[in-house]
Amino acid sequence: MPNLTLMSQIVLYICIAFYILFIPLNLIEHITLLRGKKVKRADGSVDEIETFPEYYAYALSNIFSVVPAVVSGIILVLLNHRMGFYLMAVVSFWMVFNFFARTATSLKVYKPTITLKWILDSPIFMIVGLTYICWSLVNFSSIYPTYETQELSLISNISLYVIMAIYMVIIVGLFDYQYKVATSKVPTCPGGEPDDWKKYPPLYGGAMADLLINCPLVTTGMILILFNCRVGFYLVAIATSILIWCWSFILFEIKSHKPKVTFMWIVSFIVPPLISLTFLLWTIIHFDAIY
Repeated sequence: MPNLTLMSQIVLYICIAFYILFIPLNLIEHITLLRGKKVKRADGSVDEIETFPEYYAYALSNIFSVVPAVVSGIILVLLNHRMGFYLMAVVSFWMVFNFFARTATSLKVYKPTITLKWILDSPIFMIVGLTYICWSLVNFSSIYPTYETQELSLISNISLYVIMAIYMVIIVGLFDYQYKVATSKVPTCPGGEPDDWKKYPPLYGGAMADLLINCPLVTTGMILILFNCRVGFYLVAIATSILIWCWSFILFEIKSHKPKVTFMWIVSFIVPPLISLTFLLWTIIHFDAIY
């Protein structure tokens, strides 16, 4: 374990305990959705693939990406491997984003009574994820203590800036699209379906999470990278979790909409998770040089 104070260790293990609780809850919820059954929420809403088909993609990504990442991160942290702390930060940002989106939708659309049951259903894991990210930033130098400036090769530098340029274009396009969704302008996605949050309420939460959390974090991280600040790499890396998580929407589009594979379809559904994964892998390959 890094050189952490007793209080820091207590906070870390409390976060891990919540993550361990999250694993079976998440699996049960999304296996239930894939079986075509309903998941009832504390605010009175009901999640089901029949009324919001995108839950099919949500379920696939949660079962085959989020849960394995959480399990791997916990194991590596307990083995005192700093890559475990890194992976847990990536997962934590996904939790902040996902449960912020759920909370925003709940408050906007369903006007719930704020009870303990609602807190446990919606914002609790957002709070846990945010706690871990803040904890990791406070203890950054303890987790990654062997930082020595290393020169990146010319190829590494070129690949980094190419990846960043593509990623920034994606973020600008995402911000514009989600702003239209949040303001009820009902844009049509490249798959051919109109994204109307009044018809599909979860779209509202996703739009607000992108506008208020994802896009600002990526922008801040990239600015810090340009100033050669290693926290910038960290911020962008944890933000990649959102677009990587969207890999399952490729399968969903093919399964549900049978779209024409046009240039815009590829740019919208394949490039974002691919370039996000590429950035994350780039930071892992250059881990010792950055951290």
